[in-house]
Amino acid sequence: MIKEIIHKLSHQHLHIHFFELQINEIIPHAISLEELKKLPVPIVIHNFIETNYF
Repeated sequence: MIKEIIHKLSHQHLHIHFFELQINEIIPHAISLEELKKLPVPIVIHNFIETNYF
């Protein structure tokens, strides 16, 4: 599934596309969603994670 978000800055509009993939195996060295939530990320990515996974 592809999701587009338009993030409006004062001087430009960013058209950001998120691609959601489903896989059937464990990814080595992957982090959990709880760990991901603690990492510093741009606000548009933070909002996407909060909206879709929490």
